[in-house]
Amino acid sequence: MTMRLSIIVPLYNVESYIIQCLDSLYFQKLDEEEFEVIVVDDGSTDKSLLLVKEYRIKHKNIRILEQKNAGPSVARNRAIKEAKGKYILFVDSDDYLLPNKLFKLIRMAELEDVDVLRANYQTCSDLSVLVENKNSYLTRLPYLNKVFDGYTLYTQIFCKEFFTPLLLLNRRFVLNNRLFFEEGIYFEDVDFSTRLSMIVKRAMYVPEIFYVYRLRKGSITHSINIKKIKDLQYVIRKLYKICVEGDYTLLKSEVLENITHLGVYMLLRLSEPIIYSKTKNELYKFVLPKLKISGSLKEKIIALFYNFIGMNIVKFLYPIMYIKLKIKGGGKSL
Repeated sequence: MTMRLSIIVPLYNVESYIIQCLDSLYFQKLDEEEFEVIVVDDGSTDKSLLLVKEYRIKHKNIRILEQKNAGPSVARNRAIKEAKGKYILFVDSDDYLLPNKLFKLIRMAELEDVDVLRANYQTCSDLSVLVENKNSYLTRLPYLNKVFDGYTLYTQIFCKEFFTPLLLLNRRFVLNNRLFFEEGIYFEDVDFSTRLSMIVKRAMYVPEIFYVYRLRKGSITHSINIKKIKDLQYVIRKLYKICVEGDYTLLKSEVLENITHLGVYMLLRLSEPIIYSKTKNELYKFVLPKLKISGSLKEKIIALFYNFIGMNIVKFLYPIMYIKLKIKGGGKSL
């Protein structure tokens, strides 16, 4: 039987969630001969790896790769090279899939012979209580179940939600174009999704909610620190360089607009009390390209002032963020 799918699960210290994650992969109306689960342990120090090894006794299509802690990008890249399925899906080990959804997405991808299929997600609490889904955008409606190119994927479908586990990817397409994740940085999904959009010719959007994203305190995406801000600056400058030096005229304006969105986010995070106290003496190190005057009114104002006074804008934003966080309570960094 043809191997239709490789599900890649980077694993790091999620002993409370990994069994729910793995269970969800086997309620998808797929025969075990049709897919494989590649779990890449990224140096877990809790019982996560032990639990997966015990789980593997019941399911022979689970492969376990072990490595020293190097981050999810290294884990994903290694698994991409090891994968055997026609399609690849990334699943974070503290998230899970809704039952009987995946086979529909694979069937649609195969039927239309697309290289990228994007579907929808829902969020849940730390205790797996589902949260009402509010991530449906009107811009996507005209493109339901249609084949389109990377320009449409980036401008109409992503809607600034550059979350790669929502993508079903043709493995051969990924390998042929060397679409790997940049290692050692945060915001790697933004970088990956932008580069993907610049080259893909056959993509599709299916409005099926299949993925459940856990809102977990202390997770990578729910905390901010100096390392993340530096990585965000790096990604912004990398994307800007690609726009300026590459032959991507169709997407250039839209990528620059997203760079403004990311730049404003960075400037606001630098203005938060805890981050500001650690960086106020070295703000000159954070240098962004000129920002496009676009987006919401707030983004336009901040971008305009940044273009005139540079990083000094953080000093003006600091009291605003201080008061805002005080009103919310605690005055702590997000």
